[in-house]
Amino acid sequence: MTKEPIAQHIREGFSKRLTQALDARNFPTTRRNYELRVRYNSSQQAVNKWAHGTFPRIEILCQICDDLNINLSWLVTGKGSMNDASTIDAGKFEQVVTATENLIDNLGIEISALARSKLYNRHYNILATEGTLNTNRIMEDLELLGADTTKKSQ
Repeated sequence: MTKEPIAQHIREGFSKRLTQALDARNFPTTRRNYELRVRYNSSQQAVNKWAHGTFPRIEILCQICDDLNINLSWLVTGKGSMNDASTIDAGKFEQVVTATENLIDNLGIEISALARSKLYNRHYNILATEGTLNTNRIMEDLELLGADTTKKSQ
């Protein structure tokens, strides 16, 4: 699978929103990176990267959103409101991401990061409400998003 780079404006926006959320929730400003490192069991290098727009692993993103009671979509994309959060189940979210990425890899298709994000969000909500994840539904959504569902040339 080829990973496409995340646009700089999205990375910079993430960094600003993370700082905004930490400030809004009165997260300690002195030794903030140390506190983040300890709380999320991450390296100092990883935490420093977050401040420059590198996204943490999915499970850490979900944990941050749960801890700060903020909206994951807002944190990652800037869409919506910081405060309209619901609790994110990291296990379910990871299940959606894994199933979606496996399907995309198996089909050998190209899809943008934005389309992936939409799929993750939609199918996380379906899994959370219905309790099942259906790859046929993901495939239908790939077609609706206009993804090139023809095989990539090898």
